[in-house]
Amino acid sequence: MLGPGSYEGDRELKHNEASRGDRLHVYEYDLSLPAQEAYEETYDISGGKNVIDLSGFGNSILSLKLDEADLRARIIVDLLQ
Repeated sequence: MLGPGSYEGDRELKHNEASRGDRLHVYEYDLSLPAQEAYEETYDISGGKNVIDLSGFGNSILSLKLDEADLRARIIVDLLQ
C-alpha cells in the first residue's frame, strides 16, 4: 500500500509499465467528527502505462492500494505540478 498524504495543487498517479491488469483502490479520508468511513473509488489498471488524475480529491488525505502487488511495476505519484 502507498502511504497516505495531504497536499495542495494538482495530483496525479502515474502507474507506468504495469506488467498486467489490476485494480487500484483510492480511499479518501475526512478528519471531521464524528468519524466516518473512508470514501472509496476504484480504477481498472491495464498492462502498460496508466495515468490517473487525483485532483478531484482536493486536499483530502488519501491512501492507495492495488488488489495484487505488482513487483515489476513502476509507480510515480506526482503531487505538485
